[in-house]
Amino acid sequence: VLDAVITDVNKLGLFAQCGPLKVFVSRASLPPSFVYQDDSAVGCMTDGEVELRVDSDIRLRLLGVRYDSMNLFAIATINESYLGPIHHSNLGGQGNAALFGGLGSSDFAASQSSPLQSPHSPTL
Repeated sequence: VLDAVITDVNKLGLFAQCGPLKVFVSRASLPPSFVYQDDSAVGCMTDGEVELRVDSDIRLRLLGVRYDSMNLFAIATINESYLGPIHHSNLGGQGNAALFGGLGSSDFAASQSSPLQSPHSPTL
C-alpha cells in the first residue's frame, strides 16, 4: 500500500507517481461509482462527492511491478477498504474538493500530525 500523487486522468483510468514509481490504475480497479468527467480543461474521475484529479493524493495497493533499465512501472487498485483519495482531516469541515492540494502544496503544513484518511475507509 502506497500513497501517491495523481499525474494524469483519462477515460481509461489514472496515472500516479510515488517517488520514481509510475503507477496506472485502470477503470476496472476503481470503485464502480467513479465516472470520467471530461467537461473541464483537465479530466477527472468523480463519484459525485469526491474527485480524482491531477495533483490529488491517493492511497493505492500495488498489484504488479515491472522495471526496465531506466524505469519502474506498476499497476494498482483503489477498489478496497482504506484505499482511494486521501483527505486531510485537520482541515475542518471543508468539502473534499478543497482538500486535494497535494502533499507538497502550501495548503498542507508538514508539521501537522493528523493522520491522512480515505473517505472510503470503514468507520471504526
